[in-house]
Amino acid sequence: MGGLLGLLAGCNMITGADGVTFYDDDGVGGPTDTTPSDAPDPIVFGEPRLPEDLGFLTAAEGVTLSRITLNQGVQRELMVDGEAVGDTVPVIAGRPGLLRLHYATDAAYEGSIVIARLYIDEEPPLETATVLAGSSSDGDLESTINFDLTEADITLGSRFRVELLQAGRPDSTDNPGATFPNEGDASFEAETGGALNVVIVPIEYNGDGSGRMPDTSSQQLALYEEMFYALYPTATFNLSVHAPMVWNQNVAARGDTWSNLLSAVADLRQSENADFDTYYYGVFQPAASVSTFCSDGCYYGLGYVAGDDSDYGKASIGLGYSGRRFVETAMHEVGHNHGRSHTPCGGPSNPDPAYPHANARIGRWGYNILTGELHSPDGERRDWMSYCDPTWMSDYSFREVFERLTLVNAAADFQVPPSQQNLSWRRIEVRGGHADTRAPITLRRPPAGAAVPVTVETNGGQVGATARYLPYDHIDGGVLFVPPTASGMVSAQVGGASFQVYLP
Repeated sequence: MGGLLGLLAGCNMITGADGVTFYDDDGVGGPTDTTPSDAPDPIVFGEPRLPEDLGFLTAAEGVTLSRITLNQGVQRELMVDGEAVGDTVPVIAGRPGLLRLHYATDAAYEGSIVIARLYIDEEPPLETATVLAGSSSDGDLESTINFDLTEADITLGSRFRVELLQAGRPDSTDNPGATFPNEGDASFEAETGGALNVVIVPIEYNGDGSGRMPDTSSQQLALYEEMFYALYPTATFNLSVHAPMVWNQNVAARGDTWSNLLSAVADLRQSENADFDTYYYGVFQPAASVSTFCSDGCYYGLGYVAGDDSDYGKASIGLGYSGRRFVETAMHEVGHNHGRSHTPCGGPSNPDPAYPHANARIGRWGYNILTGELHSPDGERRDWMSYCDPTWMSDYSFREVFERLTLVNAAADFQVPPSQQNLSWRRIEVRGGHADTRAPITLRRPPAGAAVPVTVETNGGQVGATARYLPYDHIDGGVLFVPPTASGMVSAQVGGASFQVYLP
């Protein structure tokens, strides 16, 4: 972290400071056209040096710090009206963000230059100089004093202090409202979260004999990198590209064929013993263009709505054409793999009943840490798990996904008892009240999901067992994992529908 020397050259956002000039005579700045004829050469704002005779600095008069916020994707309140605030939006150690000093001025403020200092831990302060105007508003970045914080600025246990200062005068008075906290420092309350690891699986599509490949160009992969990192609440996003996977079956615009391909990608992940905290996302082009494929409506993606202890459920698929829309699909599907249900906009079935904002609004100010774009909670943005566009992540989802990433990364080191490892589980796909068997699969960990009682008719009579149900996200149904010992006619009820299927 540097001092004002570097920041005057533009390292941080400066509010309303264009054209400011410092003079070396008495420390008082003024417009260029009022320069005294005998004044020494002025120091123009932006040059890498400070006036040497500003004299002593005191708390800025007529200025009050009203709020301090930090936005690493979703706005977090750090201070309101001089008091530290407990907030549900996490502060993520190692992730950059925008710290904003919200202020109000009164008649005692005379329009002089204010130097804002941000102290973080034992480092030299970050500093910026500006002339204030009126008061701050969330929707106007130029109305706040802003500091762009890097990955190194926010660490576990980091503490901070803020001062708004100006050149002192003999009649200067103390102004406790221009500092926070008034004594000591305050905690960012930063937390260590989990990394997000995504493997793109290019699928060579031979359902029509074309051998068509998805877009995995450097430009498209850069979009994956940028958009996932900007949206997801993580300090680390790792993206890799798998060797191509060949798929010889047709995938229709709508229908059961999507679940066949999804199952194949999930099986591939299991067969390769992928890390517990790694997500596979298969991309494919089932037609020469998306307009051709979707001429009468289509799915864009499909995945499992996975529980926090689910290993098999960390897989999804989606259309692999060029552009941002298809990266948004990937982010949405991987969101389902993190246990997120749909949010209530655009008519999804069974939206998350706990979602707190009407019509899937995002609830807080959003901020893209890569582009610097603000997103209003009352604007057109909707939560990224809705069916509406454009999207951003809400405060609710930001917290929920952060907690899931943290839990999944911690659980990656959990050791499954040897007796529960590498067992062969029976699978039944349940769709629309019908049930079809799928090939058994060997799982490193027991399957996770909702517990479903099943009855098995054997030669010795009826026995009971507990299966696990892993639902799909955009289509009704899912996969039922039946204990390895079950053999015979299996009866169960899933989603209000009863079925029977024979497992040899």
